Amino acid sequence: DIGSNYISAIAEDKKGFLWLASPEGILTRYDASAQKGECFNLAGNNVTDRQTTTFGQLFVDSDDNVWFATEIGLYYFDQQKMEFTHFVKGSTNKHLNENAVSDIQELGNGIFLIATDHGGVNIYNKKTGKFTYHKHSKYDGASISNDQLYSIFRSSDGIIWIGNFHGGINIYDPG
Repeated sequence: DIGSNYISAIAEDKKGFLWLASPEGILTRYDASAQKGECFNLAGNNVTDRQTTTFGQLFVDSDDNVWFATEIGLYYFDQQKMEFTHFVKGSTNKHLNENAVSDIQELGNGIFLIATDHGGVNIYNKKTGKFTYHKHSKYDGASISNDQLYSIFRSSDGIIWIGNFHGGINIYDPG
C-alpha cells in the first residue's frame, strides 16, 4: 500500500526505501523489494487541511532523515527515533517565519536552507534548533530579489540557485 493514488514527490534514503509524498498529506516509506509501504498521515483527520493544502517536496539529508515541505509548515522525520517534528510559523527564532514551505537544501554541518512563499529564505541550524531569516529588502541590493521562493538547488560546484516568483533566480556561493 502506498497510501494514495496521487504522488507529488519521491525521494530515496540510504537504506533504499522510497519516500512518497501525496497532496493529501500522506507520507509513505515504501520497501520496493518487499512491495510494502508504511504510511504516515500528516494531515490527520483534518479534512480541511487535506483538501486545501499542497504537500510538495521531499528531501533526504546527509543523516538519512526525511524533510517534507508543505503549505502548513515543514515536517522532519528522524529515522533513528522514528518520530516527526512539525516546524510552523511562530514569533521566536525556534519557528519558521512563514508556513508555506516550497523546498529545502542542506548546506552541511547541520545547516539547511528553506525556501518559503512570502518568507524568503529561512536558515535552520539543526545543532541549535534556531532559524535565521533572509528576506528581500529594497534598500539592500545584495538581498534576495523576492520573498516568494519556489525552489533551491545546489549544483555540483556548491553554488546555491534559488528560483522565485517574479524575481527570476538568485545565486549564492557559500564557498
